[in-house]
Amino acid sequence: MSPDDAPGKESTAVSKRDLGVVREESRHVVDAQLRTMHETDRKAMATARVDALIVGLLLSAASLAESPAGVVNPWLVGGSTLLLASLACAVLTYSVDRPSYGVGPGFIDDVTARERPEIAIERVVVSSYGEWIEENGDEIASNGTYLLVAQGLLVVGLTGIAAGLYQLLL
Repeated sequence: MSPDDAPGKESTAVSKRDLGVVREESRHVVDAQLRTMHETDRKAMATARVDALIVGLLLSAASLAESPAGVVNPWLVGGSTLLLASLACAVLTYSVDRPSYGVGPGFIDDVTARERPEIAIERVVVSSYGEWIEENGDEIASNGTYLLVAQGLLVVGLTGIAAGLYQLLL
């Protein structure tokens, strides 16, 4: 019996069971992160659709006027410009995803290419999950920022367009 195995003293060695628990919990975290990224993408595309629809409506309405130049004012131009910027941010949010899905073919080939004890493989998997969680967290943070900017530009752009339409009615 080693001194670490003495009664009343906890072992500092990590067991395969402990690693299995951490791996399972890590898988749940990665799954939740992937759902969050999917939701962010869905919101980004919804924002892009609203931006495109409103800009299209404004262009159509202006083309129906007898003198399109007469209905254009700085508020409408500024609001439309902000909507185009919002559209660009929304598309950027959607297109820059690089999620880490977890164990993939390359990882499996790498792990199985060498003879390793089962506990060593569990350690590699758990360690890799830590990296994947960190990478996904960075993606979520940057995409969240892009989406916030896109939606903020949408709100400010709509406010500018509303002010421009109000000015036309006066």
